[in-house]
Amino acid sequence: METIVFIIIISFIAGVIAGFGGSSAFLPIVGLIVLTTLNPAQISGTIATSFFIATLFGTFLYWRSGNHNIKILSILIPPGLIGTQMGVHINSYINDDIFTIITAIIAIILGILLLKPYIIKSENNYDIKLKSNKGKVILLSIGLSVGIVAGITGIGGIPIIVPTLLLLQVNPLTSIASGFAVATANTFVTSLTYISQGVVQFDYVFYIGLSFGLAQIIGWKISHKISIDKLKLILGVFNVLLGCYLIL
Repeated sequence: METIVFIIIISFIAGVIAGFGGSSAFLPIVGLIVLTTLNPAQISGTIATSFFIATLFGTFLYWRSGNHNIKILSILIPPGLIGTQMGVHINSYINDDIFTIITAIIAIILGILLLKPYIIKSENNYDIKLKSNKGKVILLSIGLSVGIVAGITGIGGIPIIVPTLLLLQVNPLTSIASGFAVATANTFVTSLTYISQGVVQFDYVFYIGLSFGLAQIIGWKISHKISIDKLKLILGVFNVLLGCYLIL
């Protein structure tokens, strides 16, 4: 019972953070790693199915506030769906320690990239041009990479999509909305694959998905009041600390 209570609390906190684009998808993963004896496939499948429920709700919230960019989504989502299947295949070859290390490294790298402007005083010159071939290739690469990570870990892509698009100078709310939409597509495909393998733990899906989804309302409201600089700083510090915790 204590495990369930902790999972619910962690998922609720994660949902609030995710609501304003935070890289909180790692929190429920950490909870399952630390508090349960589930193997990597069971964790990934359970997380993917939980996050499909949660991110679908988040996608609706940002659609309602008019923050989606169809051009960005049409480029990001297709390669992501291919990447998820690659990631699921890779997951079958890794053990618990490698799974945890991969999750940690991803979190730390994203955190450092977001904190770079605060560490090295220079202008961020990244600026994606959607009409250029280079801009499209960048988005396609991001979509594929996110899909692979989604397949391996079960996260849909919010922790990667949002910080990356912010680094590319995409509007903060559009970045968050894109993260939710991509995550919904990725987790849907990923969860179906893991469900077919019979590894999804549906008891945890209910507690994680419901808590995470409802808490997003709070984060969604916060997102419309926070500046991009504060958002980058918060996400950067959070990612680095979480990654270091996982490694230690």
